[in-house]
Amino acid sequence: MPLRSFALTGTPGVGKTSLANQLSLHGIHIMSVVEIANTINAIGSIDEKMDAVEIDVEALQSFNLESSADKVCVDGHLSHFANVGGIVILRCQPEELRNRLVGRGYREVKIQANVEAEMIGGPWMELNTMHLEIPVMELDTTLTPVETLCEMVLEWIEAPSSISPEQAIDWL
Repeated sequence: MPLRSFALTGTPGVGKTSLANQLSLHGIHIMSVVEIANTINAIGSIDEKMDAVEIDVEALQSFNLESSADKVCVDGHLSHFANVGGIVILRCQPEELRNRLVGRGYREVKIQANVEAEMIGGPWMELNTMHLEIPVMELDTTLTPVETLCEMVLEWIEAPSSISPEQAIDWL
């Protein structure tokens, strides 16, 4: 059965928003994690060190995805906490990720934290504790063009399958 909603997750810099923008060209309604958090009043304080806003992930889990669109994608590095039908995890080779984050002008502490999170599997570490029984797809964005990634996700939405954490990319 095709998915109606899915999360697009991964560490900052892996290409979530670029892929979400491409998916929107194919009729997928995109909602950001921050947009949802604002809607449900789940925005916390700002982490000055990491230059990021804190989001109440428990509140995010309870948000009901209502949309006039046929399919909904939740875009953001915490989107795997949303109440969705499937999860797409984007990954990027750590040195390339470092280059992307440097190019964004991130502080070294934020760059290092995100590269380390990518090295150990990022969202997989959190998903392992959640015991989800929904389809999970993982894609390496290091060299794959966004149009190709989009085609892969669109195919997966129509016939979702899942990989296990043991099958995940291992940069170490």
